Amino acid sequence: MTKINELTASFLEKTKVSNSATVSMVNAFQALFAVQELNVQEQQAIELLLIDGHDPSNFSEDGIIVDIEKISNITKEVRAIKKQELVLIGERIAQARDVFRKYKEKSFRSWLEMTFGSFKTGYNYLAFHDLYLSFPEELRANLKGMPAKAVYILASKRGSLDSKIKIVREHANQPAQRLLSIIRSEFDTTSSVQAPCIHKTLRLLEHHSSLLPTKDLTSAHRMSLEAIVRRLQKIIDDSPTQPV
Repeated sequence: MTKINELTASFLEKTKVSNSATVSMVNAFQALFAVQELNVQEQQAIELLLIDGHDPSNFSEDGIIVDIEKISNITKEVRAIKKQELVLIGERIAQARDVFRKYKEKSFRSWLEMTFGSFKTGYNYLAFHDLYLSFPEELRANLKGMPAKAVYILASKRGSLDSKIKIVREHANQPAQRLLSIIRSEFDTTSSVQAPCIHKTLRLLEHHSSLLPTKDLTSAHRMSLEAIVRRLQKIIDDSPTQPV
């Protein structure tokens, strides 16, 4: 790291005045997106990547420092755009869900498959959107700042909103694997207790549905079955599949 410090000191000595156009551009971007600073490990990784990969015959050490700053800013901006994507796409899917409520069962799911290639992806965005709106305003940035997989799993878990808020408030800055462990520890106990009951109910539903005759159904029977189908579809729509 001594080499990095030397390069940084040299760069700062030679560049006393910032480029006003660049500063203006960065400020405009930050006004649109919530840009978060890289942590120490991430910054050092970028520095080492460029220092180890540079060819001294192509450019000076000063040029490396300029490029470190550029790549660091690009990295932060790409991450900010990616996190905003969760909100923007989730909003659009929620709008589509409202439209599809007027249409036949499975229409919404088919649209998700057509749009994203997998309905699971669409439901992940939707689960995030619903959780995001339920969070206090001051914690929404923390939620967006978490790794995407952890956010999707947190959103898909059955459990109290207060428990989810507590996890985000206390652990949002944890690495992805640590966050996943915390989320599963908090919610999977309840899920494991409920799982046998859910499994038994589904087995009974499957068994009894196989006993229904396909002929001689009255209009009243058909209406009852259609009501059950609508209710089951609502359960599916309101319970996003957990990401793999």
